[in-house]
Amino acid sequence: GLGMAGAGLVFAVGGQVVGSWMLAASKPVHAYAEAGRTAGGRRRTAADDIADDEAERAEMRGLLSSAGVCLLLLVCLATNAFSGALETLLPLWYDSLGQPGRSGFVISVWSIGSILGVIGFSRFQPSTRRIALPRQLVLFSAVYLAVSLSLALYSSHAALSVAAFAIGCFVSPCTNLHYQLSGALAPKQRHGEMFSWVNTATSAGLSLGSFAIGLIVEGGSFLQAFLFPSVFLVVALALAATLMAWARRRGRGVA
Repeated sequence: GLGMAGAGLVFAVGGQVVGSWMLAASKPVHAYAEAGRTAGGRRRTAADDIADDEAERAEMRGLLSSAGVCLLLLVCLATNAFSGALETLLPLWYDSLGQPGRSGFVISVWSIGSILGVIGFSRFQPSTRRIALPRQLVLFSAVYLAVSLSLALYSSHAALSVAAFAIGCFVSPCTNLHYQLSGALAPKQRHGEMFSWVNTATSAGLSLGSFAIGLIVEGGSFLQAFLFPSVFLVVALALAATLMAWARRRGRGVA
């Protein structure tokens, strides 16, 4: 029979297939595809595409030439640096206690919180008419920072598990807003490139956090190691506030 690793691989691939099918069958995707096929009740032509290109030519400069885009990518990098640090720190902490199996439990609780967080945020996200996306990012980043300080209770396994669950719940809105803002800031024909930049910032952040926490654990105490990741969220919050100010100056609610 399949071992645990093999079963996990089958489950992961199966989940990807089902998720891709559900996404392709969703109403927003169908509506977007239909809009691309028709224009004013008729089938789109090459001339329509050329007209769209001309209308957006001024916005088609390199995405990284936009201060708003760069700020968003830095927010994404800093936020994910926190996650990278925590993913590395938890196994190191429990290994030092001689209880390596417990790290897997806490990381699983963190993941469950993340799943519930994205479901809840998708259901209850504030309307962008009331709170623009940049402001939402500032608010949720501030809450995420506050929740992250619960890591100071790391000496208790139960408290650390609760903290990990709460952290998972509040990272999901931030991640969701990163992608919403990336779609709002980039021209529609550059969304693929923009999402690639966001994924790159995510990977870089995870690597940076993991590297930084490794250095701290080697050269300091675990108290410092558990408090340090929140510094990344302080940086993310400051950058998110700067992004919000930029959007206001440009007269763009980015809603």
